[in-house]
Amino acid sequence: MSRHTRWQLIMTIGIAALIVTGLPGCGGGGNGGGQDDNTGSVSGQVLYFISDQGLGGVTLTVGGKSAVSTAGGGNFTITGIAPANNQVLTVTIPPDTSLALPSDDPILVDVTANETYPLAAPIRLIDSGDKPPDPWS
Repeated sequence: MSRHTRWQLIMTIGIAALIVTGLPGCGGGGNGGGQDDNTGSVSGQVLYFISDQGLGGVTLTVGGKSAVSTAGGGNFTITGIAPANNQVLTVTIPPDTSLALPSDDPILVDVTANETYPLAAPIRLIDSGDKPPDPWS
């Protein structure tokens, strides 16, 4: 066997060994969502207050992680958030719309590792310039 053929054989065996030993580690954490095991997520919906129509294109941020609500349904899920209580959910409305949040009150969420925190109610946007809805009417 020539020196060149021996070198090729050694390299082939070495590469095969690396591939085989690497296979058991494939697949990540096994949670299927691509989310780190130490993080949580927040899910909800953004609606137009008057019609309850889902609004897409609204950016929602918690703990430095963001998601954009989907067209049609207005649904969103923010993943990869570090666990902590009373984190502020920030709502960024596209500047080319005339929509606004009805209140300046912060939206607070509690994020737990390996869990999704569903908002208790949808985030409802109003036309800017409109009065916030009266919760008692």
